[in-house]
Amino acid sequence: MGEIRPVCENLYARLYNLQNELQFLENKSRVLSTHSQTKYTNTMDKFLRFLGKNSGKSPVYHVIKQNLVARELKSLHEDVSWLFFELLDVAPVDQVGRRLSSTGNSASYCTPRQ
Repeated sequence: MGEIRPVCENLYARLYNLQNELQFLENKSRVLSTHSQTKYTNTMDKFLRFLGKNSGKSPVYHVIKQNLVARELKSLHEDVSWLFFELLDVAPVDQVGRRLSSTGNSASYCTPRQ
């Protein structure tokens, strides 16, 4: 799993940060919708199943299953992004703080919606 370790660590860090933010919101008595809670639980379960399925596999396995593993990781990252945007009320922005249009550009920073 060494070849996909950096991607998994990045995904773990995003989920960890999301968990911390959700804990903060819970302490502030903000209640999440049932749909959001279900999506969060499903995403965490999906990540744990992915780790369990891919741990201990040889590099040859990952080469053979490269497309499948990449699709699963992409799906997980998209789910986590949705959770950030939906649960924490943030929208993507570029590096100078302007909102991005819906052209599909990616962002490295997020800011609260206005």
